[in-house]
Amino acid sequence: MAKIDKFLGKWELIPGQAKYELGSPPSSGTYEIIADGDTLIFKMVWTDGEGKAHDMAYSEVCDGEFYDYPHTEIAYEICLGLKSDKLLESSAKKNGEIVLSAKRELISDSDLKVTMSGSLPNGAIYSNKAMYKKL
Repeated sequence: MAKIDKFLGKWELIPGQAKYELGSPPSSGTYEIIADGDTLIFKMVWTDGEGKAHDMAYSEVCDGEFYDYPHTEIAYEICLGLKSDKLLESSAKKNGEIVLSAKRELISDSDLKVTMSGSLPNGAIYSNKAMYKKL
């Protein structure tokens, strides 16, 4: 059975390795994953290219099942699953269609690649990739 342990902790953005197709990559930031039973808590703090600070936090049950999502402007259902010791994936659905997905890949015990992708109103797909180093 896959284990979540190596994903847990605080990760620091490596700004020069971010590749964004939508928006501008942050100039700095952290990505934290905390376990609380079967639930994972995600905390992100970042500074955008213009120097403005942002933060976001949310939690998901990590069992591969879809659950109602309270922020219906973004999605109606979300799902988080540990695919292997090196791959943690989540998806968000709206009207039965996947509108956002996130793939977190452990490149090594100290390197995490996060790929966020989704669909634009015109149907085009974007992909934003960021690399993080474990703190």
